[in-house]
Amino acid sequence: MPSLRERKRYMVFQIDTMNQLDFKPISKILWDSSLDFLGSLGVAEAGLWILPIDWDNNLQSGILKVNNQYVDKLRVSLSLINEINGAPARVNTLLTTGTLKKARKFTKETTNFKSLSLLKNYEVL
Repeated sequence: MPSLRERKRYMVFQIDTMNQLDFKPISKILWDSSLDFLGSLGVAEAGLWILPIDWDNNLQSGILKVNNQYVDKLRVSLSLINEINGAPARVNTLLTTGTLKKARKFTKETTNFKSLSLLKNYEVL
């Protein structure tokens, strides 16, 4: 008999914006974008969790937990974010993995996330 346990994936993401943001506004923006794109039923089925303990204020990066069947849909909903608190912004997905340990290891080993930032190099219209 197959297991009813849902398989999950962990997504490491980074916010590219000119402003330094705390966890609460980022969490609200991510939830609102996901709700707008997937709807409340889709977010419930996706099992979306934004892990507050893994949010890094300096690097503006964090980890999301999502059902494995909704990884692509969540990436689309994150790509629709183009403004946070009136400032141009972009959400980059850096890594998708099946274990939280690997996601945390990636965030600790990759200390120069800002080198991946494309927003600092040009103006967003």
